[in-house]
Amino acid sequence: KDTLISKRIISILMVLFLLLSIVPVSASWQQEEPSTYEDEAYIEEPETVEDTTDKVSTISAASNAATSGVCGDNLTWEFDESTGTLTISGTGEMWNWTDGNNAPWYDLRTYTESVIIEPGVTSIGDYAFEYSWMKSIDLPEGIIDIGEYAFYQSQLKSILIPDGVKTIWHYAFCHCSSLTSVTIPPSVTGIGKWAFSLCPKLYDVYIFDVPSWCKISFYDRESNPVKSAGNLYIDGKKPTELVVPEEVK
Repeated sequence: KDTLISKRIISILMVLFLLLSIVPVSASWQQEEPSTYEDEAYIEEPETVEDTTDKVSTISAASNAATSGVCGDNLTWEFDESTGTLTISGTGEMWNWTDGNNAPWYDLRTYTESVIIEPGVTSIGDYAFEYSWMKSIDLPEGIIDIGEYAFYQSQLKSILIPDGVKTIWHYAFCHCSSLTSVTIPPSVTGIGKWAFSLCPKLYDVYIFDVPSWCKISFYDRESNPVKSAGNLYIDGKKPTELVVPEEVK
């Protein structure tokens, strides 16, 4: 009997020993948190770079083109990149070109906002401002001729032709989709083929008197800006009736 009790005591002690030994071992099996280590030598934050593609292409395109030169025997031109203004100065006639891309400022056409023709210049050459993005132009008195295709498909919004101009040649303002008004002085005696054709926004035509207007030789009906315009103003007033003077035949 005593032997049986001793064996039970020994068994109980062994169980307790086993239980005590299991506790620290099971604790050591707990899974550690995954490492958050990063090798900083190989992992870097990407740099934030400003996208200047458009700016660079715009600036480089303008700077790669000539910004001054000659455009007549006694005429020079200069382009101001900061304002987009092309200025032509000197005396005499502007050269004629056989195509717009032959004009010396052609590569600057999309950067040109305005054109200033200074007094002394007597003509606007053929194809001078074809496809130009200019919005305005200042023409001085003394201009006699406006050449063929001079402003063809330009972005002019309005044009005041100065007194002294005699001839507006073929297609001079054809396809000017932004042109809304034109002023034609009594000095004009001839307007060429399709000079004001395909100008869908041309609403207002300003003339000075009926007799001088009726003396203009129009190449065809597409030469007459009144054909496209909705409003005709005579000496600044919109007529309610039109009386043709007796001297007009």
